[in-house]
Amino acid sequence: MLSKIQKIWLGIFGAMFLIPEILWSPIMNFSYTIWESKNIPTILRNNFLIHSDYRSMVAFVVLIQCIGLLSSLILILRSKTNFIFKIILSIILSLLFILSLLVFIFLSATINMGS
Repeated sequence: MLSKIQKIWLGIFGAMFLIPEILWSPIMNFSYTIWESKNIPTILRNNFLIHSDYRSMVAFVVLIQCIGLLSSLILILRSKTNFIFKIILSIILSLLFILSLLVFIFLSATINMGS
């Protein structure tokens, strides 16, 4: 089981990923564009972060999401929870972390291309 402090930190780290994803969907927008392999990016939810002038800001938001996912993963792996629950949650968090890290690398590599 998770202690009260671990639950609080898990909530904080989860919020670091969920709040930006709910508000602006940076990971989902870029993942969908890469998945479709189109020359023209397809935007799922239009917002101010999609404009190329804000590419460094969206890279910062995705970096915060990566930190939140990695911290959640470490917290889950160090907890004394049910083994099956730990494995399933670890796989989900690992996949989300890898996806958000790839988006961050892509954004960092193309940060000056929009200007």
